[in-house]
Amino acid sequence: MGTCRTDGSVQPLRVETDGQQQRLCLEGVVNAAQARRLREEALVALAGAGPVTVDLARAEYLDGAAMQVLLALHMELVARGRAFKVVAMAPSVEDTLRVVGLAEAFAADPRTALESGGGELS
Repeated sequence: MGTCRTDGSVQPLRVETDGQQQRLCLEGVVNAAQARRLREEALVALAGAGPVTVDLARAEYLDGAAMQVLLALHMELVARGRAFKVVAMAPSVEDTLRVVGLAEAFAADPRTALESGGGELS
């Protein structure tokens, strides 16, 4: 599964599925208003069996609520022995994650993917 597809409109959260792999595509400003839906989609992703990829290429900003959901998803997936990958992180999002101390947990590697891990999403 490559990068997230787009129709030109900005949608804070788009979910794509390819076989058992799920991709959460975050775009624009993802704040508390979208964190509830992000949490719901994260719970759906947890119910699946395959890896979960979070594409942050088009995300401009993640607030604390969005980061909390992603961190909980990351920890729970790893605790279950499943892959969590962050790909194509926008520089502005990477800067924010660095300031709050989460850059290492969510950093995309030079090949644009990270797997790491432990926690609970409730």
